[in-house]
Amino acid sequence: MKQRHRLAALSKFKSSNTRLLVATDVAARGLDIPVVQVVINHNVPGLAKNYIHRVGRTARAGRGGLSITLVTQFDIHRVKASRNI
Repeated sequence: MKQRHRLAALSKFKSSNTRLLVATDVAARGLDIPVVQVVINHNVPGLAKNYIHRVGRTARAGRGGLSITLVTQFDIHRVKASRNI
């Protein structure tokens, strides 16, 4: 996706004109999106700190949030590592 399309999609999401944003790990850091209510991970990141950054998009500034991660039997060791952070 071209940068201008990414920026347009992000703008729509931030203004609540779009309720769903599909993103890569690029969106895990550095984006200020204050009202993200749910983060769904379609995979478990290789590093626990990357998981923390992903789910950190929700529950900001004292608000609640929900994180859902789709896990396979091959991901269990990564999930356990994330719990220790």
